Amino acid sequence: MSSAPLLLQRAVAQLQQGIEEGLHYGAQLSVHFQGRSADVALGHAAPGSEMSSEAVLCWSSSVKPLAAIALAQLQERGRLKLDDAVAAHLPNFASHGKSEVTLTHCLTHTAGLWGSMLRCKASPQEVVQHICGQPLVDSWVPGKRCGYDSPAWYILASVVSAADPAHRPFETYVNDEIFTPLGIESSSVGISPETRKRLEAANLLAPIYMTSRAPGGSTWQILPDEARREEVDYPCPAGNGRGPARDLAAVYASLLPSAEKRVLRKESVEELTRVARQGIYDELQGVDTAWTLGFAINCILSGRHASKSAFGHGGSQSSWAFADPECDLAVACLCNGKPGPDRHYRRVGAVSTAVYEDLGLASGSSRTFQLPGGMGTF
Repeated sequence: MSSAPLLLQRAVAQLQQGIEEGLHYGAQLSVHFQGRSADVALGHAAPGSEMSSEAVLCWSSSVKPLAAIALAQLQERGRLKLDDAVAAHLPNFASHGKSEVTLTHCLTHTAGLWGSMLRCKASPQEVVQHICGQPLVDSWVPGKRCGYDSPAWYILASVVSAADPAHRPFETYVNDEIFTPLGIESSSVGISPETRKRLEAANLLAPIYMTSRAPGGSTWQILPDEARREEVDYPCPAGNGRGPARDLAAVYASLLPSAEKRVLRKESVEELTRVARQGIYDELQGVDTAWTLGFAINCILSGRHASKSAFGHGGSQSSWAFADPECDLAVACLCNGKPGPDRHYRRVGAVSTAVYEDLGLASGSSRTFQLPGGMGTF
């Protein structure tokens, strides 16, 4: 095994260009490749504060795959099956015609729950209770239509707690059964008030900024939610993972066939990452992307040069991560600027493509992707 350091000049140059263009003020990039790893931080986390590899950023929806991993663990332990009806674990969910909705439907965004989110401050348990009492979107047939479905992740997290013999809260289960076995100490679903105070005292809690409203990066306009402590603390299973990029990359590295630290058997990873939904247009995101049980596959997240088995997930114009089993590669990138969907997706494609080129993995041909919402191609 080579001990030579991973050199990521092209990828770093793309992220630096993003700083100069006002897409973000700072970024973290973490790469695992064939037994070697590299962590890069550049720019600023906040005015007057340099970004570091230890800084804790919001993963947004990049947290969603943790629920898929947790469910697969519980399947390994005989506590559930991924094709179970949700109501087998949450009986109240069956109301209003939802008895046929399965965990697989939720994991593939075909459950039809996306219109059922509670639009006010509430605990995760109250959100789940509300979703259970709502009907599906009009004329929805589970498995036949697709709409990016964050409410489904509250349901999946609640199933994890229900199927867990100790009935731990989802955020506790993730810490105990995923993060701790992988040696991850700086990440969490939501943040406890005590952890937030510690991170703030060490100047390690990096907020996300609305750079789409600050052309040229002239104004540090913090996201409204990021300014409220309760939103930073909130253990949202659909969009509030917190941690450095190196931790998110470690999760994906654990899913590679070569992984030394694992939280799932290889056959479970294969089940989670084979295509489960294809050829169904996403009515909310405006794109037809193939989907596994919790991950997007063969898409722009991994850039132009990835193998067709590369799988991953992104988060709200600021984060993305993926694993490419054929290349023995795992990558995570967190940026502290939300520049608007078009500029973000082009940033994703450019950085991920550059990683492959830095590692000598660029193939003779490259792929073109249709961007969501009719924003063109990359």
